[in-house]
Amino acid sequence: MPETTSRIVDLSDLVPALARDLDGIWDAPSAAAQTARAGAIFAAWDRRHGRRDRVVEEAVARLTSARVQLDTATLARALGISLRQLERRFQNAVGLGPKHFARMRRFQRVFQAIEEQRPGWADAAVAC
Repeated sequence: MPETTSRIVDLSDLVPALARDLDGIWDAPSAAAQTARAGAIFAAWDRRHGRRDRVVEEAVARLTSARVQLDTATLARALGISLRQLERRFQNAVGLGPKHFARMRRFQRVFQAIEEQRPGWADAAVAC
């Protein structure tokens, strides 16, 4: 994953067989389907490579489902590892650190709120 950070990489160039496994997954119409798509990518990747970091998976799940900003030090303690270990493992598995990932998810939630017919950008931003 670190090799793809900050780059746009066509999935079929990254892992051609993985792209075949995910054929049609991008047809989901809403931003709410992003979590399902991400899960499908992780599952397909795991089928191909067999490597899983359960701690990082749990961290991603908690950061994805949280409605408030989670403190990464608190998250690391809850997962039973040091903050530095969480950062290192997260970077290796996801391609960016947990704080950056959490910020991106919060930004994505603004678009989900807009899709859910919140009255305006300011209200959606406050809700997120």
